[in-house]
Amino acid sequence: MITIITGKPGAGKTLFLTYQAFEMLKRGYDVYANWKLDFNAYIEKKKLNTDKFGQVFFWSEIAELLHIKGGQIFIDEAQGYFDSREWQEMPPSAKQKFSAHRHDVKKDEDGKIIPLDIWAGVQHTSNIDKRIRDLGQHFAEIRNIWKKVFMISYFELKDLKDDMVSRKAVKRRLFLFSKAKAECYNTHEAVNFIEYPEFPYHREYENRFSNDNTGLIPDSPDIPPFSRKSLGEYKKRERTR
Repeated sequence: MITIITGKPGAGKTLFLTYQAFEMLKRGYDVYANWKLDFNAYIEKKKLNTDKFGQVFFWSEIAELLHIKGGQIFIDEAQGYFDSREWQEMPPSAKQKFSAHRHDVKKDEDGKIIPLDIWAGVQHTSNIDKRIRDLGQHFAEIRNIWKKVFMISYFELKDLKDDMVSRKAVKRRLFLFSKAKAECYNTHEAVNFIEYPEFPYHREYENRFSNDNTGLIPDSPDIPPFSRKSLGEYKKRERTR
């Protein structure tokens, strides 16, 4: 099963995914998340019996997921992995993983089937490739409706395509902000799949309340004065080192 969770920045997507990850952990599933999770303090505070809990794993590369059978895969900021360009460049084995994920099951010690489910958080369904959207079984939208109160609304895919169309949710439910659970993750460390190129220039300011500045200054003597052309030449030189 693939569930796609949508919501604007700050709406509570990562919070909801963290809640779901913990619920699945309690049910005995192994959890694979691409943001840092640490439930130790929460478990200790609540004095929970962990005998039947699963285990939490971290992943950052799609290749790490290919051999997983059974469990719960959580993908925050899924557009970084599944926009149209990334999907086109993905190796066939990775595409097969998501297309045929329902077959990647395993059995527990009692012979019970453990399914492989995927939860993907994204700002809007249009931000991920159509082939991933078409694989989704459940589509939900998260909204922070008032302070610590959040709403999750489940829709059919066609109702999430156009923000201008009135939507009718299949079902809705509320969930509350939990400080104890929120402390199990750091939203600023959530996802680090983007490698930004170095920008070897800086600006200097005389007054903290004004953005009047010196213009772009090279970080070191070997960097030429800033221009679009010089920046391109610097990047080309760095790639050949």
